[in-house]
Amino acid sequence: MFETIILKSIDPSRNRNRAYAITITCSANNENIYILRQSWGRGDHHKNEKVTYFQEMDEVLAYAATLLLRRKQHGYQVVSLSEKFPERCIPRDIKYGRYSLQLSIFSIAWAA
Repeated sequence: MFETIILKSIDPSRNRNRAYAITITCSANNENIYILRQSWGRGDHHKNEKVTYFQEMDEVLAYAATLLLRRKQHGYQVVSLSEKFPERCIPRDIKYGRYSLQLSIFSIAWAA
């Protein structure tokens, strides 16, 4: 398992070009350890990084949901999403490019 979501906040009038990524993986030697890696920086240069370890997948998803909600509140939009990134931790109306993600537990329906 190696799933990533990448978000950006771009506002030329404020000289803002921020990128933020969340990656969820399993430990290579122990499948019961989950790793959430946050990276952020200006543009595509993710110079800052924080790694957090969890024993339960539900804990990882709850933490990821909190992080994504905070990014949404700061004006970030999704620019890249792994096919199997856990939907249930993505805020319902977070923007994906020019579309809004309308999420259910089982599927993503695109609405213009």
